[in-house]
This record gives sequence, structure tokens and C-alpha cells, in this order.
Amino acid sequence: MKKINWNLRIGGTITAVLVLLILIGTVWLPYDPNAMSSADKQMAPCLAHLFGTDNFGRDMFSRILEGGRTSLFIAFCTVAIGVVAGIILGSLTGYFGGWLDELLMRICDSIAAFPSILLALVVVSVFGAGKYKIILTLGILFIPSFARIVRGEFAKERTKDYVQNARIMGAGPLRVMFSHILPNVQNVLFSSVAIGFNNAVLAEASMSYLSMGVQPPDASLGRMLSEAQSTMFTTPWCAIFTGGFIVLLILGFTLLGQGFQEKGVQ
Repeated sequence: MKKINWNLRIGGTITAVLVLLILIGTVWLPYDPNAMSSADKQMAPCLAHLFGTDNFGRDMFSRILEGGRTSLFIAFCTVAIGVVAGIILGSLTGYFGGWLDELLMRICDSIAAFPSILLALVVVSVFGAGKYKIILTLGILFIPSFARIVRGEFAKERTKDYVQNARIMGAGPLRVMFSHILPNVQNVLFSSVAIGFNNAVLAEASMSYLSMGVQPPDASLGRMLSEAQSTMFTTPWCAIFTGGFIVLLILGFTLLGQGFQEKGVQ
């Protein structure tokens, strides 16, 4: 009897529901996320405002979906940069080895030697905060992790029989790498992508919480959580729902990553 991959199912469900809500929020929101209303200040959750309102009368449900869209956009772009560059570097070094492997891996080791969030904070503090600067900074910092994973898998697969058979049949290096080896490491890659989304969301939220990430008027879950901290006793729902959304988003991607890892082992 085949074992049910609960991590993949639960993680996929949580992620799908949250992403669907965020996508709906891109075309429709019940309120303007930045609209202030003195008459609706500090309203507890109700039918009119599902997640209540904040100290300025802004609808928290709309703001959380808007902040989720920002986090998801940054995570997608960040992971895309890391995956594309990581696959190119990792496949070349893992397949060919030699001096190219030593050179590129030493560069990756140099970047990975520094804590990613700390290095991102240093870069942002020097060049200034902003959505696209965060994407570029985190994307570059994510390249070494993806490159090392792809390199390890390619180095392991290149000696197997199906690769040798492809070479005997006349397949060139690029065809062997991307038509034969890459499809066989997709579960490991999917797992790394899910974990990358998790890390990107957490990094963006952490930087925005410290006011060094996404800047107004763009909504940010991290900055919203920071703002809600000062009103914990008057509007606790602001921190609860914002923090809960971040936790669920990270939990969904974490379980997805673990689910893909289990799938690859089976």
C-alpha cells in the first residue's frame, strides 16, 4: 500500500488557498487597503470588516491580502533569480567539474559565508530600501544555495548508466544536462524552490519589520506586524491576523518542501 504524502497534501492545500486569496485580491478587494476612516477606527472583526480595522480605520483583510501579494511577488522574483542562475552554474560545475567547478564553488562559498539576512540588511542600508532592491539583493544571495544543490545532484547523476547511454547515442553536453539529467532531479529542485519561497517570505518580512524593506505606499506584512506591535492592547486582531497569515504562508511552503523531499526518496 502506497504511503500518503501528508506533508505534500497539507502544504499544497494551505499554499493553494492563500495564493488563491492573494490572486483574488489582485483584481478585487472589499476596501482600499490605504483608505483611512475615522468612523471605523479600531473596529473588532465583524461582517463588514472580517479582520477588523487598525488604528487609522483601514480594513485589515484588504491590507493583509495586499501585503501578501507584495511578499509573494518578491518571493517569486527572488526565487526565480536564484533558480535560473543556480541551475546554470550548478549544472555546469556538476557536469564538467575541474577548474570551473573550483572557481564557481569558491565564489558561492564566499557569498554563503555571510548570513543572508544580515548581508541583505547591509546592502539595503548602503544602497537604500525598496521592493526591487530587495529582490535583486535576495536573488543574488539565494544563488549559492541553489547552485550547490544542483551541482551535487548533477555530479551524482552524471556517472549513471542512462547518462552514459545518452553520450554513446551522440547526445551533446547541453542535451544530456537539460534533457536527461535535469528531469531526474526535479523533485529535489522542487523541494529547494519551496524552501526558497519560505526563506524569501521570511527574509522580506524580517527586513520590512525593521523598516528596511518595502516602503510606503506598498503594503508589507512585516511592516504591518511592526505597526501592530504598538497597538497590541487596543487592536490585538491586527497583530494576530497579520502574524497568522505570515505563519500560514511559511508553514505551507515548508510542508511543500518536506513533501517533495519525501516524494524524491520514495
